Amino acid sequence: MNLRATLALSCLSCSLWLACSSSESSDASDASDASDAGDAESGRTDAAVSCTPGERRCEGSNATVCVAGGDGWNTLECSNGCSAGMCAPISLETGWVVHQFDLLNDGIKTPANYTFESNGLVAVQSANPMASVYYDDTPLPEGIEVQGRFSVRTGADDDLIGFVFGWQDPEHFYLLDWKQATQSDSTCGLAESGVALKRVNAQTTIDDCTDLWRSSGTDRVSTLVPAIDNPVGWADYADYELRLHFRPGDIQIEVWNDGGLVFMITSNDATYRSGKFGFYNYSQENVRYEFFTILPMP
Repeated sequence: MNLRATLALSCLSCSLWLACSSSESSDASDASDASDAGDAESGRTDAAVSCTPGERRCEGSNATVCVAGGDGWNTLECSNGCSAGMCAPISLETGWVVHQFDLLNDGIKTPANYTFESNGLVAVQSANPMASVYYDDTPLPEGIEVQGRFSVRTGADDDLIGFVFGWQDPEHFYLLDWKQATQSDSTCGLAESGVALKRVNAQTTIDDCTDLWRSSGTDRVSTLVPAIDNPVGWADYADYELRLHFRPGDIQIEVWNDGGLVFMITSNDATYRSGKFGFYNYSQENVRYEFFTILPMP
């Protein structure tokens, strides 16, 4: 082969290599562009999330908090707005629902009666009612903190007050109930003084007063933390502060009075992972609830 032919063949080989390389580079670029487009459509990002655990901030009307691992955010929509990473106190008047338990063997048939003050930020239950729940009908995500004040503004009675959370429906929820004084009823059983944490998990309608009165529980209501563990009853006219932390398998409830811890209850029950929050009352009048906030947990 002469020199001219050799050079021609070399140039042809070089051209083919450049063409192939250019094609491969173009294909890789196209694939990368397609991948980037797919990531954009799915909301994914290659940038790692990094934040300080417990850091709070507002995003519009949403409150967000950096999770414990520092690699993501929990978010909760604030119904009354967000400031400095904290939801404003929620309305206790708008969007709430009363559920009355129709207990066939209980003679109390008076319905709960809620009135409101301070533009709906304060609620007062004034009746001596049948067992009832007054709950916020807004679904809540996993991992919430609830804080607020409550008190009984009378010395005339000694029955059950409390809270529900993880509320799915009237047969499935967590119940914190608090009795001022021990009381035995020939039909409904023994209600002991003190505070108890219970899990309501019923396959049929709650229609027997033993389910909600008797401290030891029934086949439809399991006692997770008994009243005997925290036997002190609530006090007339005392101002209490509720602090509830609730995520799947991690329940912590504290009640404070005048800067001192009254009781703390914990449970690792994970039957209900999330749910609605509300107030519970069984035959106790003049209960006052004030300035409740709900926040996402770290």
